[in-house]
Amino acid sequence: MRRLALVGVLMVGAALSLTRSSLAQSTSRTAAQMVAEAPVLGAEEQFRRAKVDNDTATLRYLLSEAFLETNQNGNSRNKAEMIALFESFQISSLTTDRADVRFSAEGIAVVHGAQTERRGPAADVMLFTRVWVREAGAWKLLSSAQFLDPQRQSLSSMFRTGFARPAAR
Repeated sequence: MRRLALVGVLMVGAALSLTRSSLAQSTSRTAAQMVAEAPVLGAEEQFRRAKVDNDTATLRYLLSEAFLETNQNGNSRNKAEMIALFESFQISSLTTDRADVRFSAEGIAVVHGAQTERRGPAADVMLFTRVWVREAGAWKLLSSAQFLDPQRQSLSSMFRTGFARPAAR
């Protein structure tokens, strides 16, 4: 029981320290909202760390059996494919720049935000939407979609496009 309480405290701490911007945004939310969001943001942080650390055991735990993702390059993967990818795919850093949680129904949370992924000298600045569901008392990632932020040119897209700026709309 003590271990469970400690894990809960650590998850709340990790969620609250996710980013300075999310803490600044949280001041307008109620304490009850922050308490409800903390386990979801904790799961988000575990997901982020698992990708950086190539921790396939944590990915296996966090991903729902029905998991499906589409990444910024248009590649779609199920749970087994995602785990296989992170057996060798290296990310030098992955930062969550912003994460907002919305609950759409009992046991369903949608997280929308921004992140920066670095691989060597290249970096992708992305927006993401993830759907988390409660399964057997734990938050599991059901779906993830990320795409390059059209407002912020990423370094890797500059290499692909010869440093051309996106056309103004």
